[in-house]
Amino acid sequence: MKTSQVIGKPLVRMKINAKLSRPLFSGLAIQIIITVFGSSASFLSPAWGIPILLGTLLVVLIISIVSAILRDNRTQIRLIMAASTVAIWADLHLLTHWVRDTIVRSLPPVPDLKAPIVLTMSEETRIGTMLHHIRDAFARTVPKDVRIMVTVREIRANGMYETFQRFGSSVADREVKTNPLSPADATIRGLLDKLSKKQVCVNITGSVKSELEWTPQFNDQFGEDLSVLIGAVQIKNPVGPKMFTFTQGEMKWVLCVCANKPDIFNDDHVPLMRTCIDELSIYANLLARKSVMVQAEIAVITLGVQKS
Repeated sequence: MKTSQVIGKPLVRMKINAKLSRPLFSGLAIQIIITVFGSSASFLSPAWGIPILLGTLLVVLIISIVSAILRDNRTQIRLIMAASTVAIWADLHLLTHWVRDTIVRSLPPVPDLKAPIVLTMSEETRIGTMLHHIRDAFARTVPKDVRIMVTVREIRANGMYETFQRFGSSVADREVKTNPLSPADATIRGLLDKLSKKQVCVNITGSVKSELEWTPQFNDQFGEDLSVLIGAVQIKNPVGPKMFTFTQGEMKWVLCVCANKPDIFNDDHVPLMRTCIDELSIYANLLARKSVMVQAEIAVITLGVQKS
Protein backbone atom coordinates (compact mmCIF):
# COMPACT_ATOMS: atom_id res chain seq x y z
CA MET A 1 0.00 0.00 0.00
CA LYS A 2 1.34 3.41 -0.96
CA THR A 3 1.58 6.10 1.67
CA SER A 4 -0.63 8.43 -0.36
CA GLN A 5 -3.45 5.86 -0.23
CA VAL A 6 -3.74 6.21 3.55
CA ILE A 7 -4.44 9.90 4.07
CA GLY A 8 -4.70 11.22 0.55
CA LYS A 9 -1.35 13.02 0.56
CA PRO A 10 2.23 11.76 0.88
CA LEU A 11 3.48 11.69 4.46
CA VAL A 12 6.66 13.33 3.19
CA ARG A 13 4.66 16.51 2.58
CA MET A 14 2.85 16.38 5.90
CA LYS A 15 5.78 15.20 7.99
CA ILE A 16 3.33 13.81 10.54
CA ASN A 17 5.13 11.67 13.07
CA ALA A 18 5.05 10.51 16.67
CA LYS A 19 5.54 14.00 18.05
CA LEU A 20 1.90 14.68 17.15
CA SER A 21 0.93 12.45 20.07
CA ARG A 22 1.64 15.50 22.24
CA PRO A 23 -1.53 17.48 22.99
CA LEU A 24 -1.98 19.86 20.05
CA PHE A 25 -4.73 21.87 21.59
CA SER A 26 -3.88 21.98 25.30
CA GLY A 27 -2.83 25.63 25.49
CA LEU A 28 -5.38 26.84 22.94
CA ALA A 29 -8.20 24.86 24.57
CA ILE A 30 -7.40 26.29 28.01
CA GLN A 31 -7.38 29.82 26.59
CA ILE A 32 -10.74 29.29 24.86
CA ILE A 33 -12.33 27.77 27.98
CA ILE A 34 -11.16 30.69 30.13
CA THR A 35 -12.46 33.17 27.54
CA VAL A 36 -15.86 31.50 27.12
CA PHE A 37 -16.61 30.97 30.79
CA GLY A 38 -15.22 34.38 31.69
CA SER A 39 -17.46 36.09 29.12
CA SER A 40 -20.71 34.15 29.32
CA ALA A 41 -22.55 32.06 31.86
CA SER A 42 -24.88 30.73 29.15
CA PHE A 43 -23.00 27.55 28.28
CA LEU A 44 -24.70 24.25 27.51
CA SER A 45 -22.98 20.87 27.89
CA PRO A 46 -22.28 19.07 24.58
CA ALA A 47 -24.19 15.86 23.75
CA TRP A 48 -22.61 12.51 24.49
CA GLY A 49 -22.46 11.39 20.87
CA ILE A 50 -19.23 13.13 19.82
CA PRO A 51 -17.27 12.31 23.04
CA ILE A 52 -18.25 8.64 22.62
CA LEU A 53 -17.08 8.79 18.98
CA LEU A 54 -13.74 10.25 20.05
CA GLY A 55 -13.35 7.59 22.75
CA THR A 56 -14.10 4.80 20.29
CA LEU A 57 -11.58 6.25 17.82
CA LEU A 58 -8.94 6.34 20.55
CA VAL A 59 -9.55 2.70 21.51
CA VAL A 60 -9.31 1.60 17.85
CA LEU A 61 -6.08 3.61 17.49
CA ILE A 62 -4.52 1.99 20.57
CA ILE A 63 -5.50 -1.52 19.44
CA SER A 64 -4.07 -0.88 15.96
CA ILE A 65 -0.77 0.45 17.33
CA VAL A 66 -0.39 -2.45 19.79
CA SER A 67 -1.06 -4.94 17.00
CA ALA A 68 1.57 -3.28 14.82
CA ILE A 69 4.09 -3.27 17.68
CA LEU A 70 3.57 -6.98 18.27
CA ARG A 71 4.36 -7.54 14.59
CA ASP A 72 7.29 -5.09 14.83
CA ASN A 73 5.96 -3.22 11.81
CA ARG A 74 7.25 0.35 12.21
CA THR A 75 6.04 1.48 8.80
CA GLN A 76 2.50 0.43 9.63
CA ILE A 77 2.71 2.30 12.96
CA ARG A 78 3.67 5.53 11.17
CA LEU A 79 0.83 5.11 8.68
CA ILE A 80 -1.69 4.43 11.46
CA MET A 81 -0.52 7.49 13.41
CA ALA A 82 -0.72 9.75 10.35
CA ALA A 83 -4.17 8.63 9.21
CA SER A 84 -5.57 8.63 12.75
CA THR A 85 -4.21 12.11 13.48
CA VAL A 86 -6.10 13.61 10.54
CA ALA A 87 -9.25 11.74 11.61
CA ILE A 88 -8.89 13.08 15.17
CA TRP A 89 -8.56 16.65 13.82
CA ALA A 90 -11.81 16.12 11.90
CA ASP A 91 -13.60 14.86 15.02
CA LEU A 92 -12.25 17.73 17.10
CA HIS A 93 -13.59 20.14 14.50
CA LEU A 94 -17.06 18.56 14.74
CA LEU A 95 -16.99 18.88 18.53
CA THR A 96 -15.77 22.49 18.46
CA HIS A 97 -18.34 23.39 15.80
CA TRP A 98 -21.11 21.91 17.95
CA VAL A 99 -19.94 23.83 21.02
CA ARG A 100 -19.71 27.09 19.03
CA ASP A 101 -23.24 26.73 17.66
CA THR A 102 -24.59 25.77 21.09
CA ILE A 103 -23.08 28.89 22.65
CA VAL A 104 -24.42 31.15 19.88
CA ARG A 105 -27.86 29.60 20.28
CA SER A 106 -27.80 30.38 24.03
CA LEU A 107 -26.79 34.05 23.60
CA PRO A 108 -28.91 37.09 22.71
CA PRO A 109 -28.89 38.01 18.99
CA VAL A 110 -26.52 40.59 17.54
CA PRO A 111 -28.55 43.73 16.68
CA ASP A 112 -26.39 44.59 13.65
CA LEU A 113 -24.30 41.77 12.18
CA LYS A 114 -22.50 44.19 9.86
CA ALA A 115 -21.27 46.47 12.67
CA PRO A 116 -17.48 46.19 13.29
CA ILE A 117 -16.32 44.48 16.49
CA VAL A 118 -14.56 47.08 18.64
CA LEU A 119 -11.78 45.51 20.69
CA THR A 120 -10.18 46.70 23.92
CA MET A 121 -6.43 46.34 24.40
CA SER A 122 -6.89 43.38 26.75
CA GLU A 123 -9.13 41.63 24.18
CA GLU A 124 -6.51 42.14 21.46
CA THR A 125 -3.86 40.71 23.80
CA ARG A 126 -6.02 37.68 24.46
CA ILE A 127 -6.37 37.09 20.72
CA GLY A 128 -2.59 37.39 20.39
CA THR A 129 -2.22 34.59 22.96
CA MET A 130 -4.61 32.42 20.94
CA LEU A 131 -2.49 33.00 17.81
CA HIS A 132 0.56 31.83 19.77
CA HIS A 133 -1.14 28.52 20.53
CA ILE A 134 -2.39 28.15 16.96
CA ARG A 135 1.18 28.66 15.70
CA ASP A 136 2.45 25.97 18.10
CA ALA A 137 -0.23 23.51 16.95
CA PHE A 138 0.63 23.91 13.26
CA ALA A 139 4.38 23.90 13.92
CA ARG A 140 4.01 20.26 15.03
CA THR A 141 2.57 19.28 11.64
CA VAL A 142 5.40 20.55 9.42
CA PRO A 143 9.13 19.83 9.04
CA LYS A 144 11.38 21.41 11.67
CA ASP A 145 12.98 23.79 9.17
CA VAL A 146 9.60 25.38 8.31
CA ARG A 147 8.70 28.59 10.17
CA ILE A 148 5.04 29.28 10.89
CA MET A 149 3.51 32.76 11.19
CA VAL A 150 -0.11 33.40 12.19
CA THR A 151 -2.02 36.63 11.50
CA VAL A 152 -5.58 37.84 11.86
CA ARG A 153 -7.32 40.63 9.96
CA GLU A 154 -10.51 42.41 11.02
CA ILE A 155 -13.03 44.21 8.85
CA ARG A 156 -13.13 47.94 9.51
CA ALA A 157 -15.91 50.48 9.02
CA ASN A 158 -14.58 51.20 5.51
CA GLY A 159 -15.13 47.57 4.49
CA MET A 160 -11.38 46.74 4.34
CA TYR A 161 -9.72 43.85 6.15
CA GLU A 162 -6.69 45.07 8.14
CA THR A 163 -4.19 43.03 10.16
CA PHE A 164 -4.44 43.76 13.87
CA GLN A 165 -2.55 40.81 15.41
CA ARG A 166 0.26 38.52 14.27
CA PHE A 167 2.60 35.99 15.84
CA GLY A 168 5.73 34.29 14.56
CA SER A 169 7.04 36.87 12.08
CA SER A 170 10.81 37.34 11.88
CA VAL A 171 10.39 40.81 10.31
CA ALA A 172 10.53 43.46 13.03
CA ASP A 173 8.47 46.17 11.28
CA ARG A 174 6.25 43.94 9.14
CA GLU A 175 3.09 45.75 10.31
CA VAL A 176 4.34 49.06 8.82
CA LYS A 177 4.16 47.69 5.27
CA THR A 178 1.03 45.57 5.62
CA ASN A 179 -1.72 46.78 3.30
CA PRO A 180 -5.48 46.41 3.88
CA LEU A 181 -7.39 44.00 1.64
CA SER A 182 -10.85 44.54 0.20
CA PRO A 183 -13.43 41.77 -0.43
CA ALA A 184 -12.66 42.21 -4.15
CA ASP A 185 -8.94 41.42 -3.73
CA ALA A 186 -7.96 37.91 -4.85
CA THR A 187 -6.84 36.71 -1.40
CA ILE A 188 -10.16 37.57 0.25
CA ARG A 189 -12.30 36.89 -2.83
CA GLY A 190 -11.05 33.30 -3.05
CA LEU A 191 -12.12 32.67 0.56
CA LEU A 192 -15.52 34.33 0.05
CA ASP A 193 -16.07 32.20 -3.07
CA LYS A 194 -15.39 29.04 -1.06
CA LEU A 195 -17.89 30.19 1.55
CA SER A 196 -20.67 31.05 -0.88
CA LYS A 197 -20.27 28.18 -3.35
CA LYS A 198 -19.08 25.28 -1.17
CA GLN A 199 -19.86 26.43 2.40
CA VAL A 200 -16.20 25.82 3.24
CA CYS A 201 -14.51 28.34 5.56
CA VAL A 202 -10.89 27.54 4.56
CA ASN A 203 -8.87 28.20 1.42
CA ILE A 204 -5.29 27.20 0.58
CA THR A 205 -3.25 29.88 -1.17
CA GLY A 206 0.10 31.69 -0.85
CA SER A 207 2.36 34.30 -2.39
CA VAL A 208 3.68 31.78 -4.94
CA LYS A 209 0.19 31.59 -6.48
CA SER A 210 -0.95 33.66 -9.44
CA GLU A 211 -2.63 37.05 -9.02
CA LEU A 212 -5.95 35.27 -9.55
CA GLU A 213 -5.46 33.54 -6.18
CA TRP A 214 -3.21 35.89 -4.21
CA THR A 215 -3.06 39.68 -3.88
CA PRO A 216 0.63 40.74 -4.07
CA GLN A 217 1.90 42.60 -0.98
CA PHE A 218 5.11 44.45 -0.15
CA ASN A 219 5.84 41.93 2.61
CA ASP A 220 5.82 39.02 0.14
CA GLN A 221 9.53 39.70 -0.44
CA PHE A 222 10.32 38.30 3.02
CA GLY A 223 9.02 34.86 2.02
CA GLU A 224 6.97 34.26 5.15
CA ASP A 225 3.73 33.48 3.31
CA LEU A 226 4.73 31.13 0.49
CA SER A 227 2.07 28.63 1.61
CA VAL A 228 -1.01 29.94 3.42
CA LEU A 229 -4.14 28.56 5.02
CA ILE A 230 -6.74 31.34 5.14
CA GLY A 231 -9.97 30.99 7.09
CA ALA A 232 -13.19 32.93 7.74
CA VAL A 233 -14.15 33.76 11.33
CA GLN A 234 -17.87 34.55 11.23
CA ILE A 235 -20.60 35.79 13.55
CA LYS A 236 -24.26 34.85 13.13
CA ASN A 237 -27.67 34.81 14.78
CA PRO A 238 -29.92 31.80 15.41
CA VAL A 239 -33.13 31.51 13.38
CA GLY A 240 -36.30 29.80 14.56
CA PRO A 241 -36.63 26.92 17.03
CA LYS A 242 -34.32 24.46 15.25
CA MET A 243 -31.06 23.92 17.11
CA PHE A 244 -28.64 24.55 14.27
CA THR A 245 -30.44 27.01 12.00
CA PHE A 246 -28.68 30.36 11.66
CA THR A 247 -28.54 33.50 9.56
CA GLN A 248 -25.86 33.78 6.90
CA GLY A 249 -22.58 34.43 8.68
CA GLU A 250 -20.73 37.76 8.52
CA MET A 251 -16.96 37.35 8.08
CA LYS A 252 -15.52 39.63 10.77
CA TRP A 253 -11.98 38.25 10.99
CA VAL A 254 -9.68 36.45 8.57
CA LEU A 255 -7.22 33.98 10.11
CA CYS A 256 -4.03 33.20 8.16
CA VAL A 257 -1.55 30.44 8.98
CA CYS A 258 1.57 31.04 6.87
CA ALA A 259 4.66 28.96 6.10
CA ASN A 260 7.99 30.11 4.66
CA LYS A 261 8.15 27.24 2.15
CA PRO A 262 5.78 26.50 -0.75
CA ASP A 263 3.29 23.62 -0.83
CA ILE A 264 3.51 23.00 2.91
CA PHE A 265 -0.23 22.98 3.52
CA ASN A 266 -2.73 20.62 1.91
CA ASP A 267 -6.25 19.28 2.49
CA ASP A 268 -5.12 17.21 5.48
CA HIS A 269 -4.45 20.45 7.41
CA VAL A 270 -7.97 21.78 6.80
CA PRO A 271 -9.70 20.03 9.78
CA LEU A 272 -7.14 21.50 12.19
CA MET A 273 -7.57 24.94 10.61
CA ARG A 274 -11.36 24.70 10.84
CA THR A 275 -11.10 23.80 14.53
CA CYS A 276 -8.99 26.90 15.20
CA ILE A 277 -11.45 29.04 13.23
CA ASP A 278 -14.43 27.76 15.23
CA GLU A 279 -12.59 28.47 18.49
CA LEU A 280 -11.88 32.05 17.41
CA SER A 281 -15.49 32.29 16.23
CA ILE A 282 -16.69 31.51 19.76
CA TYR A 283 -14.81 34.55 21.02
CA ALA A 284 -15.89 36.76 18.10
CA ASN A 285 -19.56 35.92 18.69
CA LEU A 286 -19.21 36.76 22.38
CA LEU A 287 -17.47 40.07 21.63
CA ALA A 288 -20.12 41.01 19.05
CA ARG A 289 -22.71 40.68 21.80
CA LYS A 290 -20.84 42.65 24.47
CA SER A 291 -23.15 45.66 24.51
CA VAL A 292 -26.29 43.50 24.43
CA MET A 293 -25.05 41.33 27.30
CA VAL A 294 -24.08 44.36 29.39
CA GLN A 295 -27.50 45.95 28.82
CA ALA A 296 -29.22 42.71 29.79
CA GLU A 297 -27.13 42.51 32.97
CA ILE A 298 -27.99 46.12 33.87
CA ALA A 299 -31.69 45.39 33.29
CA VAL A 300 -31.55 42.39 35.63
CA ILE A 301 -29.81 44.43 38.32
CA THR A 302 -32.32 47.30 37.93
CA LEU A 303 -35.24 44.88 38.15
CA GLY A 304 -33.77 43.37 41.31
CA VAL A 305 -33.36 46.79 42.92
CA GLN A 306 -36.95 47.75 42.05
CA LYS A 307 -38.31 44.54 43.58
CA SER A 308 -36.32 45.05 46.75
